Amino acid sequence: MLDGGAANRDTRSMGSTGADAGGGGARGSRPGPGRTARRIALAVVVLIVLVAVAVAAVRVLHPPVIGEEYAGAGPGTLGIDGSGDTTPTVGWVEPGRSFFVTTYGSSSCPHAPTGIDQRGTAVEVEMRRQGGPACTADFGPTSYALDLPRRSDPDAVLDVTIRLVDGATTVVRLGR
Repeated sequence: MLDGGAANRDTRSMGSTGADAGGGGARGSRPGPGRTARRIALAVVVLIVLVAVAVAAVRVLHPPVIGEEYAGAGPGTLGIDGSGDTTPTVGWVEPGRSFFVTTYGSSSCPHAPTGIDQRGTAVEVEMRRQGGPACTADFGPTSYALDLPRRSDPDAVLDVTIRLVDGATTVVRLGR
């Protein structure tokens, strides 16, 4: 009887069965290396998909700014008391090739160009507010220089439509 009992102990202590080695063993046992690798791979794929969706959502909600900040400003005026002409303006940087757009608003949340389209002598510029949810209460000009999608005659007169995301639209004539 002693030998039979020892044989039973030896069998149990000899290792795991085929089911245990693959991670499909009894409840509470650790998953095998193959199962762990699959879980990690699945987690990585899910993480990549989530990051891609987040990046796409940010680009839709906050498209990248086109053009470059421009030191010049349009002919608008702004008095100390807030009075004055703050209508968006445009002007040539290099006639027939590039122009600037000046808008007025908070310096920490300025309107910036995010899209441009040109059809003949009509140019449309989409402007979106930049910055965070809290903006300074100051009010000043911000200008951006933009390249025309297609060069035009330097003497041509263009009608530039400036569309703000809030729905405001201004059409300004650009020419000599």
